[in-house]
Amino acid sequence: MAVDVPEEEHVGELLALAGSGAELDSPWHRHDGQNGRARAVAGRATCSCGWRGEMVALDFADRAVTDGVGSEWYTAWEQHLAHVAGDQVPEDVLQLIAQLRRRLQELTVERPLAGVRAADQVERMGRTVMFDAVKAARAGRASWQDVGDAARVSRQTAHQRFAALMDAPTGRGVRQAPRRGEGTGS
Repeated sequence: MAVDVPEEEHVGELLALAGSGAELDSPWHRHDGQNGRARAVAGRATCSCGWRGEMVALDFADRAVTDGVGSEWYTAWEQHLAHVAGDQVPEDVLQLIAQLRRRLQELTVERPLAGVRAADQVERMGRTVMFDAVKAARAGRASWQDVGDAARVSRQTAHQRFAALMDAPTGRGVRQAPRRGEGTGS
């Protein structure tokens, strides 16, 4: 599986687990019970970003089964990388957001009402972009859990927030107020 993520931010390793479930301080193969070392009872896929996978069985007799490409832990770590690559915000977008934030802060000091109006426009745009992104993610077979993870909310919150909008008659889920003089009878 080809995954496009910065290598220095995501280094995977299979750590050994003690009988209590605590992570031991070195790679799994060093905890084979030989030469006075503790014997690991299981392993856990880990990533340098802090992600931790589920426990996996260890086979000290066949290291390739436990630690090779296609092994249970390695597959879980690759899935983690694919998830990270899918919802990682590109650097150019982060820079634009930071630039916009700084400019809006300046505007708020210079002309507070213009700051209010600009913030309102950004908020409306954000809701529309969020809905479009959720709709595209769901069309691409992302689960509500995936959507929730990307939005930093629970699966249930993501579903409650967006599911009803998916069937909105406007097709965008966001109703725009009419412009001045439109649809008001004036």
